[in-house]
Amino acid sequence: MKYTYGNTSANIMNSGTALECPAGIVYIGPDFCVYKETAESGGPFLNVKARYLNYWDGYLYFTDEGGKICRVPADRPEEPEILVPFDCMCVNIMNGTLYFRNLSDGKKLYAADPDGRNIRKVCDAAALFLNAYRGKLYFCDADSYNLFCVDCSGSNLKMLSGHKIYYPNMAGDRIVYSDKTQGGHLYSMELDGGGIEPIDETAEAYYLNVFNGKIYYRNYRDGHTLWVCDWKSGRSSKLLDEDIFQINSVPGSLFFCKKIEGGRICRLKIDT
Repeated sequence: MKYTYGNTSANIMNSGTALECPAGIVYIGPDFCVYKETAESGGPFLNVKARYLNYWDGYLYFTDEGGKICRVPADRPEEPEILVPFDCMCVNIMNGTLYFRNLSDGKKLYAADPDGRNIRKVCDAAALFLNAYRGKLYFCDADSYNLFCVDCSGSNLKMLSGHKIYYPNMAGDRIVYSDKTQGGHLYSMELDGGGIEPIDETAEAYYLNVFNGKIYYRNYRDGHTLWVCDWKSGRSSKLLDEDIFQINSVPGSLFFCKKIEGGRICRLKIDT
């Protein structure tokens, strides 16, 4: 995944606060600044409040407090280079191209080269939950939450679901998502919108993060606590009895925000 994409779909859906890359594990710490961890050492890396961590070709990409897309060398802290001076969200990197929602232009889909040049509008859709995956862009309409896909050129726009879809995670040949129209239950579908299958029709799941056959989520039916569902069996269980959101995953750890602590980012060790 790291050689094609800047981060996982699951993490980007949750503000991209953690990342596994050749430089190590990079994550946003409790002070909202950037930390890095390798097999030899770990600690603060960059004194910048950041979101939407991505890695590409030796650089660490992120958005700063104003939503501007920046980068620094992944092996050393430097003054961030501002690449895209707009207020951006859902920053993806696929095959060396940046894709993002431009909040300065009505949440429309934009792209840019990895050095920030050639900034261009992809399409006029106002988007949420943007995924750049296998040569296409998947997103939900900002008003209806219907799921769409479009070519990276902006052509061949196609609706995949007329339901209200939340937190679609691209997972192999399928999309795992919460269907708000169906009470927030967990489902999966094929990449073309067909082959819909239920996973867990008891949970009301948001902030989904699919990782190694598990679906981590915030369960609205249990005080917004952290739960995990085994994708194959559909069985869910509680992991943590605290109000959490924005779940990110890397090997051996989950990162998430605690509601009671003002969104402070915390870490939970898991078996992977």
